[in-house]
Amino acid sequence: MRHAIFRRPSASMIVAIIALFVAASGTAIAATKLVNGDKLIKKSSLSGNRLRRHTLTGTQINVSKLGTVPRATNATNATNAANATNATNATNATTAANVTGLTRFNKTIQPAGADFSTAAVVTLATDGPLTLQGECYSSSGTLYGNVFLSTTAAAEYNAYYDSYSGTPLTPGTAEAAGTEASSTPPAVDFEGPSDGTFAAITDDTNYYMTGLASVGTNLNSSGGCTFSGYTSAS
Repeated sequence: MRHAIFRRPSASMIVAIIALFVAASGTAIAATKLVNGDKLIKKSSLSGNRLRRHTLTGTQINVSKLGTVPRATNATNATNAANATNATNATNATTAANVTGLTRFNKTIQPAGADFSTAAVVTLATDGPLTLQGECYSSSGTLYGNVFLSTTAAAEYNAYYDSYSGTPLTPGTAEAAGTEASSTPPAVDFEGPSDGTFAAITDDTNYYMTGLASVGTNLNSSGGCTFSGYTSAS
C-alpha cells in the first residue's frame, strides 16, 4: 500500500498563499465600503450621461442653490400671478383691462350734436332694461357733455352729485347720472369721478347697475366729449 508523501511547502509557495489571502480579504473590505462611495469616485469625474434618466429628485438637489430660470427673470415679482388669467401674455399683469365683476368704458363722441335735440349719443353700458349713455351737443358755441341713465322697465336710481335717493327711474325718461361738463373751445372742462357715482335697480330687483362715470368736453382738436369709468351689473 502506497502512502501519500507530503512535502513541506517552499518559501515561495507560502508567500503566494499569504498574498492570495490578503488580496481576497482586501476585496471583501473594499466591497463593504462601497456604500460610502464618496472616497471611491474622484470629484468632478462623472459626466451627466453616466446617470440613469429620471433618477434625480428634490432630495438630491439643493434647490436653494439653483439660479433664476433665464426666461422667468421677473417671476419673483409676480405676487399675484396665480390670479392672472393669461399671465404669460400679460406685459403688465397688475393692470387688468377688466377687474373681476367690473366693466370699464372709455368712449369719445366727435363731433358733438348740433343742439340739445340732436345730441350725439353713445351707449356706455347696459344690463337688461337699464342703459347708461353719454350725450354730447353744442349750443351757442359751447360744448356740453353728460351721462344719463334710462330704463324700459320700472326702476329707481340715485346719483351722488345731487344726493338723489330712491328716485323713480321712469321708462322712456333719461335721468342725469353726473354733473354736466361744459366748455367753450379751446377751453376744456372735466367733471371727475366724485361727481359721477350712480346706482339703479329695477323694481323687481332682477337687474341692477352701479358705477362711476366721468365726462370731459373739448378733449380733442375738433371738439367733442369723452366718457370714461366703470360699471358693475347683475
